[in-house]
Amino acid sequence: HGIGDCSALAVMAEIAYLFPDFIKSIITDHGDETYTVAMFDPQGKPVNVTIQSTFLGDNNGIGASSSKNGKANWGTILEKAIMKWNKIYQVNPDIYGIGSEHVAPLFTGEGNSFAISPSALLPEQFDQAVDIALTERMIVIGGFTKGGLSHNYGPQTVTAHAYSFMLSTDWEAMFAMRNPWGHSPGGSN
Repeated sequence: HGIGDCSALAVMAEIAYLFPDFIKSIITDHGDETYTVAMFDPQGKPVNVTIQSTFLGDNNGIGASSSKNGKANWGTILEKAIMKWNKIYQVNPDIYGIGSEHVAPLFTGEGNSFAISPSALLPEQFDQAVDIALTERMIVIGGFTKGGLSHNYGPQTVTAHAYSFMLSTDWEAMFAMRNPWGHSPGGSN
C-alpha cells in the first residue's frame, strides 16, 4: 500500500510460500491486541519484538501490508515488527527500499544471500537456477528490467519492484512471480 517495502514483503511472502508453518510459529497472538514476533538481533541472537494491533492507515484503510479485504494479517504484523526492529537496532534508516538481504535474517538468523545481475544468465540458465533454488527451499525474489511488457497473467510489468518467485503450474512458463502488493505499483490492478 503506502509503504515502498516491496522487497521486504516479497521476502515475507516467499517465506510463507516455502515455509507456511514457520510463519505461524514465529507469531504469538496474546489475545489482548498485542503480538510477539520471534526475530533475531543484528548479531544473530534471538529476540522477541512485541507490537500492538494498531496499524498505519487512513480513511481508505490500512496503509501497510494487508489481506485482500484490507484487513490486518500476518504480513501486517511482520511488517510492523520490522519497523520496530529497525527503530531499536537502527540497521536500516527506514523500511522503504529495505533489501532482501536484510529481511530474511531478521526472521531466520541466517545472513547468506546471493544476487544474479540482469542478463548474466541465458533464460534457460535462469529458469534452471530458479527451479533449483525453489526446490532447495531457498528464498527467491526478483523483478523486471523492462516495464510496460504485457503478458497473459495480468497487468504489465513494472521496474523497481520486487516479486516472489514460485514454481509454476503452467508447463509453458519458466516460473511464476507473485506481486506482494497484489497490484501493480502506481496502477489500479
